[in-house]
Amino acid sequence: MNFLKNCFVALLLSQGFFASLHSQTKGLLVTIDQRHLQGVDENTLSSLSTIMGLLDTKSLGSIGEVVAIFRKKISVNSSAKDVIKAFDQSRAEWVRSKVRPEDYKNLYIITGDDLHNDELMKEKWTIALAENDVIDYVSIVHCGDQFIKDSWGLGNTDKLRMVYSSACQGGSGKEHFIKRHHAAISAGHKGNSASPFFTHAFIAAWLGRDAFDMSLAKAYREGSGILNSQQGIMLARLFGSFTDKEKILEESQIAFSMSAGVNAERFTINSSNPSKENIRDEDILEFIVR
Repeated sequence: MNFLKNCFVALLLSQGFFASLHSQTKGLLVTIDQRHLQGVDENTLSSLSTIMGLLDTKSLGSIGEVVAIFRKKISVNSSAKDVIKAFDQSRAEWVRSKVRPEDYKNLYIITGDDLHNDELMKEKWTIALAENDVIDYVSIVHCGDQFIKDSWGLGNTDKLRMVYSSACQGGSGKEHFIKRHHAAISAGHKGNSASPFFTHAFIAAWLGRDAFDMSLAKAYREGSGILNSQQGIMLARLFGSFTDKEKILEESQIAFSMSAGVNAERFTINSSNPSKENIRDEDILEFIVR
């Protein structure tokens, strides 16, 4: 009888433990700032809305869903500034449509020039860290803009759990996000990446509750497939004047790092945030997604 009683108590305790993990308040902070689209020159602007209208967005995966929103926001009279703002707004709208409130209680999206306002960024991060037990961070920006700045004075960032950055030359984030800001796991692109083809596929998979490594693998696979099409290469020229598919894939390789005790094959949107004590360089593992 005592054995059964002890088993019952142990079951209740374990259920309480797992319930407490699942009940952690989670927030997703997303930064979006294109700042420029290298392929959008004056000649392209006049025909951009027509070009976008001809695309078969359903064959373009997650970036196709963004393009479907984007092309409704531009016209033949759109300036380069209008186009960039519309692209940022389209991605923000797309992210909002994908987030489940049961996964992230709070969603914070910062776009455009707001990313370069230190006081505003400090305020947003401070609020996010105060309102949540766990913060995941997705940064859809250019090189260098993904970092958490000292000028924001955030102090303890142990609540940071997952980081993905689209920034060129962002790498795995090992030094900045794991060693310095104590993220459990982080990822980014090695070189001068055509990140729009991969970023949105990663977000869709992660928000769809796939494991972290599977989300990255799906992103690379989807992006590679799109770049095998004429539509994909056309968009690559628009996003960054990319023309060589093999070079794009080489430069866009995804690297990721994880702290000791983290398993990327099992790490999902509902995983707990591991202890951040005594993180040692030799315990941080780094991989390349191919």
